[in-house]
Amino acid sequence: MLLLTDLAHLVSDPGALVASSEPLRWDELGLRQGIEIGPLMLRFYSLAYLAGILGGYWLLARMIRRPGSPMDRDQLDTLILGLIIGIIGGAGSATPCSTTPACSPPWTCSSSGRAG
Repeated sequence: MLLLTDLAHLVSDPGALVASSEPLRWDELGLRQGIEIGPLMLRFYSLAYLAGILGGYWLLARMIRRPGSPMDRDQLDTLILGLIIGIIGGAGSATPCSTTPACSPPWTCSSSGRAG
């Protein structure tokens, strides 16, 4: 765990901040990747997606109750379902490009199977 004394050392010795080609490893930093519920791991970024979707749904549901709203409840449900499908589909299509060294830079990776 990084302490304030460690940060003070880094500030006092700028040479300690050296770029490394080695990747950062979660287990070496003492950080968790998510919350484990039995065999299931809920990663923190998935919880952020979930909080954003639920928060947006709640906010829009409150807004459409007002008179003169251009959207009704069925349209809101359709919008949220479309957003969820888009998020899952977009994350699934980007995964091969982000994990395959052959796709560097990422825009050279196509969905035609080059990524894996």
